[in-house]
Amino acid sequence: MTRSPRRPDGFTLLELLVAMTVLGVLTGLLATGLSFGTRIWEREQKQLEQWAELQMVQDVIRRTLGEAWPLNAPTSAGTEAAAEGIAFVGTDTSVEFVGPPPAQSLVGGVYQYGLLSRAGPGGVSLVLTWRLRDPEATQQKGKRRDGARARQNETAEGKEVVLVDRLANAEFSYFGAGDEDVKPRWRDRWRDASKLPLLVRVQVTFPPGDRRRWPELLVAPAITGTIGEG
Repeated sequence: MTRSPRRPDGFTLLELLVAMTVLGVLTGLLATGLSFGTRIWEREQKQLEQWAELQMVQDVIRRTLGEAWPLNAPTSAGTEAAAEGIAFVGTDTSVEFVGPPPAQSLVGGVYQYGLLSRAGPGGVSLVLTWRLRDPEATQQKGKRRDGARARQNETAEGKEVVLVDRLANAEFSYFGAGDEDVKPRWRDRWRDASKLPLLVRVQVTFPPGDRRRWPELLVAPAITGTIGEG
């Protein structure tokens, strides 16, 4: 009876080379999959952080602008005779109003706020400014001839923070019935009025390719009647 030759124990060199090749391919595929998954996770995490940051910005705007006070005050700066109205001046690029002290402030009184669109080398920024208003500023504001210089001085005395930057544009619009209107309508300016607008809309657009999203933001001032400043 003829016996077949006995196979030596272990693997041949060819089998080891094949096994190592297969293992190398599987390791490469696994590493590629992990890297791809990590990149996706990092991108999603970054988008979530951006979304949370923009939500916080909108909360700040909604709270600050929603607490605007319709104080009686001259609102036309740089003219001999200031028109009587409330201390609320809105344009398509900025809105200025008065309200209570910021949450972190230890000093009470009436504060002057500004929410403005500022263009710079890196794009447009949405900026919030605030300062404690001088009780005599209401009377003096209408008598100043150089309104731009006065505004710079007032801003320098206060504080400001960039809410969001690297924007393509930021615009404001206002809904309500002005003193000359019967029915409310949207407009890009609100000044020298006897009451606050019913709604303030803050629109933000991002540059092409920017994955940030700005949900529509409409703010309704909590106080609509006119109040005096004591």
